[in-house]
Amino acid sequence: MESKPLSSDGAGFTLPPSNGHTSGKRRLAIWPFLLITCVWLLFKTYPLLSPSREHDWPIPPNIQIDHCAELHHNPSSNAEDPAPYSTPATFALPLPSKSLFFISRGTLSNGVINIIQSQSGSEGVVVDVEVNYWEAPLLDNLRVCQITRGDGGVGVGIFSDWAGRPRSHQVEFEVTINLPPVPNDAILYIDSLETDMPLFEHWIGELGDTVYFKSIVLGTEYRGVDVASLNAANVEIKNSHSPIQGVINASSSLSLITSNALINVFLGLSSSSDGTRLDMKTSNSEIAASISLTTDTGGGGNYSILAQTSFSKLTLSFPSSPLNSSLSLNARTSFAPIDVSLHPTYEGTFTLDSSLVPFGAHVLVDEGVQDPAGDGRKRNVELRKGNGGGHVEGWVEWGDSEEGRGGRGNVKLETVLGSVNLRL
Repeated sequence: MESKPLSSDGAGFTLPPSNGHTSGKRRLAIWPFLLITCVWLLFKTYPLLSPSREHDWPIPPNIQIDHCAELHHNPSSNAEDPAPYSTPATFALPLPSKSLFFISRGTLSNGVINIIQSQSGSEGVVVDVEVNYWEAPLLDNLRVCQITRGDGGVGVGIFSDWAGRPRSHQVEFEVTINLPPVPNDAILYIDSLETDMPLFEHWIGELGDTVYFKSIVLGTEYRGVDVASLNAANVEIKNSHSPIQGVINASSSLSLITSNALINVFLGLSSSSDGTRLDMKTSNSEIAASISLTTDTGGGGNYSILAQTSFSKLTLSFPSSPLNSSLSLNARTSFAPIDVSLHPTYEGTFTLDSSLVPFGAHVLVDEGVQDPAGDGRKRNVELRKGNGGGHVEGWVEWGDSEEGRGGRGNVKLETVLGSVNLRL
């Protein structure tokens, strides 16, 4: 923007001709006012006249910048509506790496991140970033950089600094993490992948059969996480005010945490030597989970599961579970029902509490279930009721063993002002 010299005439002031002592006093009185006006106009127009002002980039202290992409305005670019402009950036990250990590900071940093596997390409990880924007000056407020940190991790960071007037839909990023392909029947092993990208929707492609993560941590806020399929030893997904959905398999630990939003998942837990733990927590929204329990040996296994919400229904089912496995399940909500269906292999104790709802606790036994071991054993179920039917406890076992009565498993289901159904 071209600036014009500020003058008394331009400011709308006309000085009378000098005709004596009185006009001189008037001139002396007016000049301080003109000076103040000029200073005010200078500060008013400074952000517009100085696009190269110093930025306060919100870069975390443990992050080092390797290099940043040059974002050039292309007026002829054809980004999809509603953004009229688009400019790309590409980064190559080496494999193996101790950790791959992706972060975003700043109010303009928002969009979607996709994690997929390429059908062809290099042996490393290729990160494509598409910057969709509404106005060319916004590019001066953006940085897309390859970054490192002290633990040896490498990744990509998106940083924004905006000192102007806020507008809706100013910038949207589309980040695609392209994992390298592998030969048929091979598995790509990745030690660690992390995202810390508030305001970014996360979409994970069909990775479950061809990629195995030792650890994967996905973090966002106000945007959903949708997983087509994922397989890892340790999985942690942290969100708030948006749902977590998809198909996830874990062999050591799995944590799904959000708030005020749905958790709707199909899970596979493969028990490790130290057992496998699952935590699912939200509030004011439903948890619906189908949980398949497996082991490499076909039997045994230790599983610890916590499912917690409030003011919404909690529904769990176990379509598969190994023989002689140990399941510890704690599920609770409030002002809403709980419905849990256990696999026939379950043996152990159970406790149901439906506070303030008479006859709200129910154990529903399928008498037609056959012995899952194929030995023709009879299933024994013992029930004890209390608190006006709002409390039920008991145990279930196959055959005449005593293990079920103090047993391998324990299930505790709790709600307030809602019903509890346990299906055996």
